[in-house]
Amino acid sequence: NQIFSVESLRSTEDVLELDKKIPKTLVLIDEGQNLFLAKRGGFNAFHLLSSIFNLRTNNIMWCMAFNRYSWAYLNAVTGGSQFFRKTYSVEQWSDLDIQNLILSRHEQSGYTLEFDPILYAINQRSQSEDLRYIQDRFFEMLWEQARGNPRTAFVLWLSSLTQVGEKNIRVGLPESSPSRPLDGLTDEELFVIAAVVRHENLTVLEAADVCNLSERVVRHAVRVGLERGFLSRSGDLGRYRVQPM
Repeated sequence: NQIFSVESLRSTEDVLELDKKIPKTLVLIDEGQNLFLAKRGGFNAFHLLSSIFNLRTNNIMWCMAFNRYSWAYLNAVTGGSQFFRKTYSVEQWSDLDIQNLILSRHEQSGYTLEFDPILYAINQRSQSEDLRYIQDRFFEMLWEQARGNPRTAFVLWLSSLTQVGEKNIRVGLPESSPSRPLDGLTDEELFVIAAVVRHENLTVLEAADVCNLSERVVRHAVRVGLERGFLSRSGDLGRYRVQPM
């Protein structure tokens, strides 16, 4: 109802009637993975919405985005792709795209960038040589470490920054992720992590429901994930997700 600014849509017939009255409208739904929980009865919202966007409408069109792992699971369990006429995979970004994204955001800060001498050593260039060359090589390295994922690249970019003056920021080497962060975890802890990956984000109670584990066990698993740095908590919402790095 809020999407279409109408008082009530109570049936598929109401949607079909609305379709006749409105201009061409594309409805974009992000984070489609929040429409399901991997448990018995946990797919009702997804099936309800899919029944709506599979109506033969002429003016209302739908586009939904899913996390890669959520989509793989949903497609395997429910045959999710049968509900969509077209499916597309988002390709990794180029190093130039990621560089433009980060620098366009940085320009809003008003800070001046300078590059750590270690970057000149890695690239076998002197500090007197072209700054643009070093900048380009840095973003190629960032792109490779992030595997073309803009969210990961942005987190790595922030990890490489140090304020060195009132309006100066020094760019160094990005942080590296732990090489073996999952070693020694129990089966229960691994099940919780897998559930978070499958859904992209979960609360403790949702993870307990999905994994059929007690809240106490899940809270311990989440605490271990936070301590080891491969889980993060989303603000005050109490939702946990895997760290981009």
